[in-house]
Amino acid sequence: MDAYVRAGDLAPDHLPLTRELVGILLRAGGADLALERIDSRGADQRADGRLRMLEARAALETGDTTRCGRIWNDGLDVPNLREGDTSLSDLWNAWRRATAEAGPHRGS
Repeated sequence: MDAYVRAGDLAPDHLPLTRELVGILLRAGGADLALERIDSRGADQRADGRLRMLEARAALETGDTTRCGRIWNDGLDVPNLREGDTSLSDLWNAWRRATAEAGPHRGS
């Protein structure tokens, strides 16, 4: 993981590397670090559908249902999802469960 972090520092404008690094941080339990990486990127990268999906996932994992909800409400378009890929619907269902558990008026 350290090599990815260093590579991300050396090439912060390389979107595929940013996506990969954020995914690795999430798999390693580093949702806070993933959000820091996303927040440090330019608006063009932060607008990318796949990175926004990772951001929503990281926000949810940190308990920030409001941030996750804002991403959904702004419209989340993830191009080129493969047939049978349930990552988007899994994320939606996890967010809805989290907001239901948090009570009314949270996360939307």
